[in-house]
Order: sequence, then structure tokens, then C-alpha cells
Amino acid sequence: MAGTYQAGDRTKADILKGSTKLFYKKGYNNTTYSDISEYLNINRALIPYHFNSKHSLAVSVYNDIINTAFNTADKLLDISELSSDLAAAFHIVIYYRFFENNKLRTFITDLLNEASEELIDIDYESTIIKDIDDYFSNIDEKELELICNCSSAMRYQLVRCSNDKKYDSDSISGQYINFLLRYAGTPQDTIDELINAALQLADLISCNVKTDYQISINYK
Repeated sequence: MAGTYQAGDRTKADILKGSTKLFYKKGYNNTTYSDISEYLNINRALIPYHFNSKHSLAVSVYNDIINTAFNTADKLLDISELSSDLAAAFHIVIYYRFFENNKLRTFITDLLNEASEELIDIDYESTIIKDIDDYFSNIDEKELELICNCSSAMRYQLVRCSNDKKYDSDSISGQYINFLLRYAGTPQDTIDELINAALQLADLISCNVKTDYQISINYK
């Protein structure tokens, strides 16, 4: 039985890896289950067995890309030594810098256009919000959930704005941070200081999206 589970886990991992390659090569909208099954030489029915839909599969690809990138950046800069508000602001800045890459931006925008609610992770959103200001740790769960949904909606609208060349990634991340901290009642000069510190920290590294959405993060 254990061997069966292990084989299933390997198949699921193979589907995730192969789909990432095809989404990068053909785009999300142009990649089908048949493309994935032919590329991996597996039964087509195994794809919806492991992932409920193509969109759910693509969301898993998205989460893998973002989480791997954050973990790499955190280790490189030893993020554990930073204050929680600066670490959260830094994550927001580099998140939007990822979308300077056309392929990744198009991939995420296509997912948002189909079903943006599936990309909203309330647990992740609440972690970012609580870390950026103690105010959010002291409000009731209902208000926190409301703020999480509002901030998620704003964040995804800002991702769409990244398609417009008149908005640069740092301005977009600054607006998002400003939105959260103004709600918390943080003075504007304190907000500006935090945004500038996060930008300076992000300027220490380069974030490049390579083939198959592999994000390379290195010191400049």
C-alpha cells in the first residue's frame, strides 16, 4: 500500500513539474489536459484525479513558484534577523517585482481572469497583514477576514495594473503597503520609512524569471 501512495505522489509531482514547463512554453490558456498527458506519457484521467481542474493545477504551479522564490530570498538575506514589519514589506516588494517578467505576469493574469478567488489564501494573507503591523493582531477574526479579502482583491487588481507600463512594480507595492498601514492608523512618515527600507533591501538582490518559471535570486 505504501508503494501505491509513493507512486501516486510521484505522479502528482510529475504532473506539477510537466505542467509548469507547458504553461511556460504554451501559456495557460493554450495548454490542455491532452497536452500534459502526451508530454508526460500518462493516462489523461490521472490529471483531474490529482487536481480538480486545470485551474487548480495552475494555482498549485503558482503557489510553488511564489513559495520557492520567497524561501530562496529569505535564506539569502537571512530574513529572520529583520523586524516582522520590514520582512512583510520586503515580501510585498519582491512579489510585485516578479511580475516585471512578461511570461509570469501573463500566466498569473490569465489565472485571475478565470477565477481569482481560488488564488486568495486567507491564511497567507492574514500572516502578511499581522506581520506588517501589530494592530491587525488585536482585531477580531471577522474584521481580520474582511481586511484579508479587501487586501487580496486590491493585490490582484494591482497585478493587473502591472500590465500597464505607466505603473512600475515598486509604485504598485508601495500603494499596497500604504493601504494596509493607513488602515492601521500608521503615520505617513512611518509608512514612507518602511517602504523605503523595504525597497533598499530588495535592491540588494536581483530576481530573474528563467525558463519554466524558475526564479533566480542572487546578490547584485
